[in-house]
Amino acid sequence: MNKEIKIEVSWKLKEEHDCFDADVFLLILDENHFLPRRYDIVFYNLHHHRSGAVHRLNKEKELLDYEENFKIYPYKLPQCFNEIEILLSVYEAQKREIHLSEIQEIKLDIYVDENKIGTYFYDNFVKDANSIDLGCLTFRDSVAFEPKKLYRTESNISDLTPYYGLKTWKE
Repeated sequence: MNKEIKIEVSWKLKEEHDCFDADVFLLILDENHFLPRRYDIVFYNLHHHRSGAVHRLNKEKELLDYEENFKIYPYKLPQCFNEIEILLSVYEAQKREIHLSEIQEIKLDIYVDENKIGTYFYDNFVKDANSIDLGCLTFRDSVAFEPKKLYRTESNISDLTPYYGLKTWKE
């Protein structure tokens, strides 16, 4: 599929919070719905996938503090990759004693070749949840998104990856 996909994730806090920090992770999954290696994640610390197919866009002045954007070029991904799981996690949630419940709303926009194909809203978060699986993007024959609202108490990506088949962070 010779298309470009753009993902925009933004969130609003219920009230301003000095030390609130959340991050968006794109997990590039194989045909078995597993994360093959830790290098198959794109996020604030790893801005692009090794195939060159997924990029976290740098924050620009017009972006809000609570917004992250990604560009995906599915045709650059090896055939074994079929979907991307989108997660949002509160940074150091346990240490800072901050949870998803500080967020009023999360908004996820998906574009294909600059045309918006969907907007998804998430709210009413579980009190002690620290991360949320927002959904799964598939793109082999056509672009589709399956929204989810799967909560986890873990917030560190190394603690979340076992849910996606990665047994140790060193893989």
